Amino acid sequence: LILEDAQARGVVMPAGAYNSLLLSFMYEPFDAVKNRRMTEEILEIYERMMAGDVESRPFRATYSILIGMLSRRGNFAKAEELLSRMFESGFRPTTFIHAAMLSGMMLNKQDHRALKRYETLRSHDGSSSPFEGFQPEMHLKLLLQLALSATRVLKPRYLDLLFSDIFKILPDEKLSSGDFDLLQHIGTSPHIHATVAGEYLPEATIVKIIRFAGQSAQVSIANQAWPLFKYTKRAKEMGADYYPPMEAFAYRAAAQIYSGDIKGCLDTLQALKSTGASLDPPLLKQISLAFSRLDPEIVTPYFSGLMQVEAGEGVGGPSVDEVNLVLWYFAYRNDANGAIQMFDSISARFGAEPNLTSVNGVLYSILRSRDASRILENLLQEAEKMKLQLDQESYDYIVRVMIKQNRTQEAVAYIKEAASKGFSLNGRIVSVAITQSLRDRSTELVSQVLKTGLYNELIPSIKEDVENAERMKLLEFDIEKAIGTVQEDDKISMTAQN
Repeated sequence: LILEDAQARGVVMPAGAYNSLLLSFMYEPFDAVKNRRMTEEILEIYERMMAGDVESRPFRATYSILIGMLSRRGNFAKAEELLSRMFESGFRPTTFIHAAMLSGMMLNKQDHRALKRYETLRSHDGSSSPFEGFQPEMHLKLLLQLALSATRVLKPRYLDLLFSDIFKILPDEKLSSGDFDLLQHIGTSPHIHATVAGEYLPEATIVKIIRFAGQSAQVSIANQAWPLFKYTKRAKEMGADYYPPMEAFAYRAAAQIYSGDIKGCLDTLQALKSTGASLDPPLLKQISLAFSRLDPEIVTPYFSGLMQVEAGEGVGGPSVDEVNLVLWYFAYRNDANGAIQMFDSISARFGAEPNLTSVNGVLYSILRSRDASRILENLLQEAEKMKLQLDQESYDYIVRVMIKQNRTQEAVAYIKEAASKGFSLNGRIVSVAITQSLRDRSTELVSQVLKTGLYNELIPSIKEDVENAERMKLLEFDIEKAIGTVQEDDKISMTAQN
């Protein structure tokens, strides 16, 4: 009424006043009978704005309000039309406008429509169009709701797309209790167990759910997701010969450890062992790291049982993977003696051969211990006897140990050896080298490292320390002196000089 009176008096109403009027409709309770009439009123206000003076014309906030309300009331055709008109008027859509449309579709049980639109928005090529501007990472709860929609409409193929976006956010962003409930419901929904028209639940999606469970210590999610593997295409094809991916075993075990279910973890590892598969080193270390954060009094009895040899039955005891798991446990606990004892027991007690994961575990424990130079020499001799080829991780640990022990020339020799095998110099090595030089107030180590010629790898670490002016000033150390020792050598590039 006030609006009509103002128009009768010739008063120009600004767009902000119209927006306030539109917002008032948002607080009206949803009623199917009134829905059509209210939609007509909303659109009538919009047409008045379009017909009015420049000050009355809709701007982006107006379109955002209109599209959100129309979507919420199920008028998607008109919402789409207004989105196009918004774009034609020179306003670029925001991620929140797209999110409002998706939410409206799910609210009105238009799950198929919401999922198709999500796929369209996600695959947009970045060109200027009404579909630009969607940022999935801004809408964790929306993505979880869409994933639940995918389980309701029996469209598992959308789940992998959704969880690719969800797990870019998690576990960096904490789950609220509502988000957590949604994720659990996705795993237990009866609809997710069905297959329709040859579609199966993507195996990668289940692995992602269990990975999140392992990283966030949510064992209930891991346990609920585990039975879903039997509904994957590979499980249907392989039948009784099927077993879940190795990564799933590792992250479920980690989730069980963090939740205090040590027995459950050992059962999971035993199930993995029965498949004949071996754990990749990163996954094995993930489990060992989880164990290392528990009280040793809790862990030790289980490890003792794991390491027992079943005498008289021709069974040599644990696998190399299981021994390495305990070895890396000691490494993460800074116990070099415990790690080397486990290394020695692999061949002496269990009759197996240590592998590179075993060697790297002992190297890491040496790096973390205070005095283990003798162990290092013996270990490298053993590795040479076993003809084990050191990898980049091995050289990383060795060089850092050498630097820590002030064995500059040997550190540089190993850096050169690593480079000759195609391994790039790890930035941490340079940081350790510079830090040690600062402590010793000596340029020798930095100069030697620079002379290896691996300039591109050195630049970020040198820059990081050079820019810490207060630290340099405090230690009265001039990094330019170190760099200057190689500037006479014409091999240095302009980038390195900078």
